[in-house]
Amino acid sequence: MKCSSCGFENEGEAKFCGSCGAVLAAPPRPPAPPGPQIVPDGFNLGIILGSLLVPLLGIILGAMYINDPNPEKKKAGKRWLLTGAGVIVAYCVLGFFCGLMGNLQ
Repeated sequence: MKCSSCGFENEGEAKFCGSCGAVLAAPPRPPAPPGPQIVPDGFNLGIILGSLLVPLLGIILGAMYINDPNPEKKKAGKRWLLTGAGVIVAYCVLGFFCGLMGNLQ
């Protein structure tokens, strides 16, 4: 590490200059990785309830979150995607049986 006062080239781990004794600036530390970002329960529940009314909401947000490297977001995305797909299947089955019952009358 080069001394900013006298220009002397010091060893990498030195805290003081070997020539003039000046304090050497510590090398910048890399930033700490961010903590886990957890999907809030209210948001999670809101997306699930919204997916019951508008299944495409769960499918789109689920597809976005399932590709996130955070395991909590990936888990929430999978849950939303499955909820949206399940509701679409349930709507189709319900529509089929309602149509079938209408033809029997």
